[in-house]
Amino acid sequence: MDDLSLLIEKKIEDIKSEIVILKDKIINISTNDEKSVISYFNFSMNFTKDDSEENILFCDFVIQNNTNMSLKNPIILIKINSINPTDFLGRFFSKTIIDEKAQWERVEVEEMDEKSDYWLKSKQTTLKPKETLVFPGFQIKWAASHEQNIHVSGFFYCDQFKKGITSLNSVSINI
Repeated sequence: MDDLSLLIEKKIEDIKSEIVILKDKIINISTNDEKSVISYFNFSMNFTKDDSEENILFCDFVIQNNTNMSLKNPIILIKINSINPTDFLGRFFSKTIIDEKAQWERVEVEEMDEKSDYWLKSKQTTLKPKETLVFPGFQIKWAASHEQNIHVSGFFYCDQFKKGITSLNSVSINI
């Protein structure tokens, strides 16, 4: 009986060691998958010297799924911090804006700042492996007559990455 007890204890220790190794592998896989999902801004700017006109930032927000898994329910957050008012324009729909061709919907989330946070949910509910998803052609406008300090940052969320993944770049404008 003592030999059997020792054998069982040894087996339990072996299993515990295997569990530790598997946990490390799972953590590494998760970390690698997170690094394999990237998002970034493509952008250009149009500045005017005429104070009666508006300056415009033209943007696309791109998400690339470089993992081997499908990502469910993609949502992006575009956060605009500025010292003076800005207008956010793009192809999206909401409770008050109806655009049947829009592929993105502005959604409300808890603790969002309606003036600076733009949470957008894609009509495309799955981002397959090696696939790219884009929120295209949005604009941020502001009066040329005012000084402006704008910072635009982006985040990607889905069922697999509920804490979100920060975009590779952001946009900062100081004029």
